[in-house]
Amino acid sequence: MYPVLIRIGSLTIYTLGLMWALGACAGLWILRLELKRYRHDPEIVGSVVFAAAIAGLVGARLLLILEEWQNFTSAPFDFIFSGSGFSWYGGLIGGAIGNRLDAADQEKANVAAARALESVPAGQSVAWRNPDSGNAGAVTPMRTYQTANGQYCREYTQTINVGGEKHQSYGTACRQADGTWKIVS
Repeated sequence: MYPVLIRIGSLTIYTLGLMWALGACAGLWILRLELKRYRHDPEIVGSVVFAAAIAGLVGARLLLILEEWQNFTSAPFDFIFSGSGFSWYGGLIGGAIGNRLDAADQEKANVAAARALESVPAGQSVAWRNPDSGNAGAVTPMRTYQTANGQYCREYTQTINVGGEKHQSYGTACRQADGTWKIVS
């Protein structure tokens, strides 16, 4: 995935933003068809989709604030109005799966992710397993690139097996000045 789709002067169109817009349009169209099919007023569709989009964005920002509480408390205004942290689908899915992982699972997953992002070649996985819970997973870096400001980022896939259910997610993490990796989408 390419985080920046198009850049024309000071106008930047992000891939994620375009996908949100397309998703909202698809939701609008499908909801309109369904309301017509069940003989309801299709004119309420715009309000419903708009409310859902706003709720999704607010929920994503609140989840990011909770996850990054220390950073938020040090500069709340900058943090609230930054351009990061709007991966609502990742937050929703990750939050639901994360609630099913205990602290030991989360620690093993974090260690595996840090190792994979820092030192493993693209396409190779770093696996983790917690014998106490039976949960397991793997992180696989896919593509490494450097942003315009010189920051290194890696796209990755993550697979987690929780309670016999397999979940897969995709994302991008960027290396911070202190050497840690931060998920940006």
